[in-house]
Amino acid sequence: MGGGQMLLTIGGIMLLSFLILTFYESEGNSTTMTLFNEALITSTGIGQTVIEEMSLKAFDENTINRTNATIDSLTLANNLGPDNLETTIDLFDDFDDFNNYSRTDSLSRLGNFNINVTVNYVLYEEPDSVVNVRTFYKMAEVSVTNTYLVDTLTLSYTASY
Repeated sequence: MGGGQMLLTIGGIMLLSFLILTFYESEGNSTTMTLFNEALITSTGIGQTVIEEMSLKAFDENTINRTNATIDSLTLANNLGPDNLETTIDLFDDFDDFNNYSRTDSLSRLGNFNINVTVNYVLYEEPDSVVNVRTFYKMAEVSVTNTYLVDTLTLSYTASY
């Protein structure tokens, strides 16, 4: 085998190696993107399910049996969360019982989805501004994390009375 043929053989092997590496890199990126998209869709569904559970509850502990509550009768901002006897989600009876609620849902394909909820009073004029006074508006932020998500997915929902 002459020197020219040797160079052509080495060049062919290098080109083949480059093509194989490019193929596997492309395939790896495709798999990563597929898992990210699947985790994003699943996280959105999980977060939306929590929001739907919350929206079925009364606005406040003091509006469960009353229809004409005043702002002064609503739960204080620093007392938002479950009452003493509301130890599980099945016992939650109003929107703000979900404050500081967290759970982990485990799926065989994508692993653990960690869910955290915060509930705060907000202003009608500025629904993104958390306030420490009672209003007729409460905003829930449901955050979902997973290994395959690049960042935390946060869904917001504002309930009014």
